[in-house]
Formats: sequence, structure tokens, C-alpha cells
Amino acid sequence: MSLKNMFDSLALLACFNYITQGTTNIAAKGTAAQTDTYYGTERYGRPEKAIDGNKDGNWKYNDHNSISLTVTMGAESWWNLTFPKPYFINSIVLWNRMDAASGRIDDLAVRVGEVLVGRVVYQHGQQAYHFDELGVLGKQITIQGSASRNMPVQLAEVEVFGGEVTLIPGGKEVLAESSSETINCTATGISRTMKFSWSGWESSDIVENDDFGVLNGEYDETSEEQVGKLVIPETAITEDNIYTCTLSSKAHQPSETMSIEVPLLVYKVECNDKIVYSGWNTIISCIISGVSQTAIVEWRLVSEVK
Repeated sequence: MSLKNMFDSLALLACFNYITQGTTNIAAKGTAAQTDTYYGTERYGRPEKAIDGNKDGNWKYNDHNSISLTVTMGAESWWNLTFPKPYFINSIVLWNRMDAASGRIDDLAVRVGEVLVGRVVYQHGQQAYHFDELGVLGKQITIQGSASRNMPVQLAEVEVFGGEVTLIPGGKEVLAESSSETINCTATGISRTMKFSWSGWESSDIVENDDFGVLNGEYDETSEEQVGKLVIPETAITEDNIYTCTLSSKAHQPSETMSIEVPLLVYKVECNDKIVYSGWNTIISCIISGVSQTAIVEWRLVSEVK
């Protein structure tokens, strides 16, 4: 009787604590900077004015002013927001000054890292400019001045909607004689389908890179997560191998990435010939070795004592 026929499933009990972040304005988590500041003063036009939560589009010479403004103009001018780590960024909203000089916002380039996600097309009377459904990982957002428009960068507010991403390793302990095995990692804090890639193997005469199967999966709105899977061929199953799962943007390349190591732990199950009678059931006694965590064994074949 093969072990495959005896077991229905073998699974590890593992506990991972994580927080799923919603799609909220995360701009305040970053640090704002710009080429220079209007008149070089400490009071007016400072870069952090664009992430203070105040969308007021009127320039005010008082303690309530809330607009960032550079002195440098054209393509050499910029405002940026830097996060301490990559965040999932789904949309960016630029709020314009409305009392005067509103046209300065025209043709500003919006970048997440090296990715150009769009340019502003100025519309008279429009205060908010949206760049939506981005689905990109990023640590820095840059609003760049335009070479065709010799204007400073001026912003009433910048909102960045996204989430803090968590990667959860789904290591699995497998039978050495299995034909193939699958490990996974799960991404939370996103709201769109992202891209998974895997590394941790080398080409050889026995196994080639394309023998591995990479399954990206789709974002699940119910569970608010996406699972990326790596199918490992039998010839590549080696004891205690570690693979690396990397998350990046599906829609925009190149983007920032996040990575986590996922172990593949191989163990052995040895069964002896001793039969344990319990009521009407017959159970074969087995010992699991090579595990570092508790495993659950569910028996598939149960026969009656005649």
C-alpha cells in the first residue's frame, strides 16, 4: 500500500500575523521635498504643504496657507514624495491652486519611481486631476515640471491612495517521492492583480528553469489577497531548499519590488507493520521525521476488522 493512498493531506500548522491595509490616502507616510521653495522662506510654499491634508486651492498670506511652490521653472523643477519602503499605489490625485495661476499645472509629469503614469491635461476650472487604476509598487512619487511649459511646480495637495503590502510565505513540507510539489506566497494590502516571479534554482542536466511552473493567480476581492505559486518538478525537490518569491507591478515596468524567502522542507514518513486495533478501525502506525513544526496527518484509507 503506497503512502499516497494512505494520506488525504499533509499540512503544516503555521501562524502568520499580518494586517491587511485598505486603499487609503498614504501620502502622510512619506517625506516631501522639492527643487527649491518660493522666495526661500520657511512660511510659504514649502513642499510639505502638499501633504498636510488641506485641499484649499487659495494662496493665502497667513498661517493657513497650504500650497507648495517652487522657484525653479520648466523641466528642472520637481516635487517628490519618498516613502520609507515600497507601497502599493493604486491612484494619485493632484489638487490645483484655484485663485490664480491655475494653468501652471498643465503638462506636469507624474512618475512612480521610474514609471511615467501620466501627464496633467489642464482644464479651466478643474481642481482635482486623477491618475487611477495604477497598480504599481513604489517608494517615490515625482511631479516633474514641463519643458514645454516654463512654469514652477505648484500643488495645493497630493493624495496617494494605496496600501502597505505584506508578503506571507507558504512553505510546505512534502513527501520526497512526490512527482511534483507546490509552494506559495500570499500578497495582502493590494487591490489589483500583481506579478509574481520566483528564483532559487539553477539549470542542470536534470532540471531546466522552464521545468518550474509559475502561477500568478488573480486578485481575490473577497479575501483581499493574491496567491502566487511555484510548482516544483520531482527532479528539483532537494532537502531544505529555499526559493525567493518577488512581487512587482503587472501593469507598469520597471517598478519597485518586494521579496520573501519561501522554504521547501522535505521530510520522510516511515510506517511499520504494527497494526493498532481501535473499535472497528485498523490503523497503521507511522513516524514522521525531518520536520521542524507540527504536522497534521489525516488518514484516507480505513478498513473494517472482519
